[in-house]
Amino acid sequence: MEKDVRRVILQLDERIEIKLALIESLGKICNFEQQLVLEEYDKFSTTIVQEKQEEINRRVREELGSVSGHLELQSRSTAQAVAELI
Repeated sequence: MEKDVRRVILQLDERIEIKLALIESLGKICNFEQQLVLEEYDKFSTTIVQEKQEEINRRVREELGSVSGHLELQSRSTAQAVAELI
């Protein structure tokens, strides 16, 4: 699209200085648009990474809770077995 607009500008019946100024302005507008898109992509990407990290943290907490519960049961069982031996 930018290329098409540049062609239209070049076909205008204006002085070359005006055409160059218009093309330069067009370039700045397009660069600004690209910057906005990149910033939004970066925000989106950061959000996805944070969500994935939170999911991983949640799973780790759940797994640790499960392992902790299992170890507690084994500890009680071991203590009970030792008590029976004594």
